[in-house]
Amino acid sequence: MPGDPGGIGPELAARLLADPKTAERAVIGDACVFELDRAQAGASFDLTPVETPDDWEAVPPHALLDLGTIAAEDIRLKQATEAGGRSTGPSISPPRG
Repeated sequence: MPGDPGGIGPELAARLLADPKTAERAVIGDACVFELDRAQAGASFDLTPVETPDDWEAVPPHALLDLGTIAAEDIRLKQATEAGGRSTGPSISPPRG
């Protein structure tokens, strides 16, 4: 999920993933960001970790390629931080499996 981990994007993604009308999704980002925003959005959904993009189809409905670019304790909601900025780059251009 591109963007600042302390911004609104991950919370919006959590709401979309919780919607039963939402199709199967592969999520690229940080597991700790999605855990925080799932709780913040009051959303309920499962994310199945995968090691490579090749594994996405094997784990419906929602696969997560965890980039591990930020620690949970470094996330500051509604604040731009150096750690948040550093984590944004890899989420825009994820590694290929």
